[in-house]
Amino acid sequence: MLRPGSLLLNFDANWYAYLFDEKAQAAYDQDRINSAEQGVWDQNVGENFDVMEDIARRVPLSSIRRPGWDLSTLHSLGLHAQADETVWQRIWSEEEKLNFSSTPLFLVRATKA
Repeated sequence: MLRPGSLLLNFDANWYAYLFDEKAQAAYDQDRINSAEQGVWDQNVGENFDVMEDIARRVPLSSIRRPGWDLSTLHSLGLHAQADETVWQRIWSEEEKLNFSSTPLFLVRATKA
């Protein structure tokens, strides 16, 4: 719920697109290779990833391309919304860029009149 004049900021990504799309899977796999080749800690390897992936397979938004969905939904609710799909380039470290280039962070900004 937003009051008139309020601002909503949502930073997110299509984190689990690789579970639903072959191209996304190939890009995700390449991120794993790039991280290993550069000697960077792979932030997508570790405990509970199988549990998280199982949950993601059951969450409807995991298979939906965003931020398009976000913008459409927010507009349908009467909010003015826009997305910045390049925000990751300005705020991620080089290590994060290596780990997550296949799932770039986006920013959705919405205001209520």
